Amino acid sequence: MVEQIVGNYRLMELLGGGTFGLVYRAVHRFLATREVAVKIMKGTHVAGEQERQQFLSEATILEKLQHPNILPILDAGISDGVPYLVTEYASGGSLRQRFRQYAPTPFPPLEGLRILTQLAHALQYAHEQQIIHRDLKPENILFTARGDVLLADFGLAAVLSSLSIEPGRISGTPLYMAPEQFKGQFCKESDQYALACLAYELLTGQRPFQSSDVYALSFLHMHEIPVAPIQINPSLPPTLSQAIVVAMAKDRSARYANIRLFSTFFLSYKRDVD
Repeated sequence: MVEQIVGNYRLMELLGGGTFGLVYRAVHRFLATREVAVKIMKGTHVAGEQERQQFLSEATILEKLQHPNILPILDAGISDGVPYLVTEYASGGSLRQRFRQYAPTPFPPLEGLRILTQLAHALQYAHEQQIIHRDLKPENILFTARGDVLLADFGLAAVLSSLSIEPGRISGTPLYMAPEQFKGQFCKESDQYALACLAYELLTGQRPFQSSDVYALSFLHMHEIPVAPIQINPSLPPTLSQAIVVAMAKDRSARYANIRLFSTFFLSYKRDVD
């Protein structure tokens, strides 16, 4: 295998890929004990100095997101015209891997609620910094070796959606997209909708809507009301079941005013099962 170098980092292992690019486990060329993750953007090319400065300045905004449940950006650069970001390496895997362990049953209540609470804290903090995630999904939810949540790719869509840097497709992941995202719109309430979809899946073992066809999914998210979570998992409190339905309202103005208000229902249930 030909050695691949990006900036000061030697790519060691492909960890996965998604809408924005490929993610590798990497080590620093000179500081051999520094293990990181390097995300190389696909479908994005920076041709001139103005585009370079735009990417780096917006990456700097994300670097300022300092929260224990947000995967920190350590470095950013451009290699052969292709932007890349360097983050901490999350050795605890992803939420997608954990879903595979439990499916088709719900997560144990305390574990599911702990994940949801930490996600809510990360989202609320970022929204207060005026940054929206736009692509909340299990692949972007990582874990430390201790099992704490690290929300990844936070605001990456915003960084890449400037007029000069066009990544191709940045709408989100249809299984977790809010109705307005299928119309090319996004807002803080879009993140709340996606969090409610994840809460539904964590606490029932089922997704609110399921289809392999993106057009069918768009119709379901835009027009159909999901089965109430309590009908799938009768052990859920009625208040939490209803809160998830409210956070998935088709009209974004009918959702909660912010993530913090929505998350109070997680905290209340967590106290009951502790």
